[in-house]
Amino acid sequence: MLLGFERRQKKKRRYQRALIQSEVAQDNLYEALTHSELARQEVSAHLEAIKEKERQLNILNAISSILSQSLEPDQILENAADKIGEVMGVGAILIFLLNEGTQELVLKTYREVSPEFARGVDRIKVGEGFNGRVAESGEPLLIEDSSRESRLARMWGGRG
Repeated sequence: MLLGFERRQKKKRRYQRALIQSEVAQDNLYEALTHSELARQEVSAHLEAIKEKERQLNILNAISSILSQSLEPDQILENAADKIGEVMGVGAILIFLLNEGTQELVLKTYREVSPEFARGVDRIKVGEGFNGRVAESGEPLLIEDSSRESRLARMWGGRG
C-alpha cells in the first residue's frame, strides 16, 4: 500500500513540475510575443521615417532637376510650382519672392487659384498676415486645413 502511495506522490510531483514548466513556458512565450510586437512597432516607425526621408529626397532631386534645366528665374519658378504640386500632391500653390527694398512679398507664380484671387494677394507686407509673419520669422509653418486657419483670413477674402 505504501508503494502505491509513493508512486502517486511521485506522479503528483511530476505533474506539478510539468505544470510549473508549462506556466514558465507560457510566461516566456508571452514575453517573447510582447517583445516581438514592440520590435514590429519600432520597425514600422523606422520604415515611416525612411519613407518620409525618401519623399524629402525626391523633392530635393526634383528641385535640383528644375534648377539645372533653365537659368531664367521666372521659368524656374514656373517649373518649381508644377513640381511642388506633383510631388507633394497639394492643391493651391503660391510662390512669393521678397522685395527687400519695399519689404513686401511679391507673388511670382501660382497654381489652382483664380487670377482674381492671385491679384488680391499679389503683395504682402513682411509681418502682415500668415505669409508675412513667416517671412519675418524665417520659420516654416505647416497648415493642415487652410480654410479653417484664421491667420490666412486676408488670403481667403476674410473667410479665415
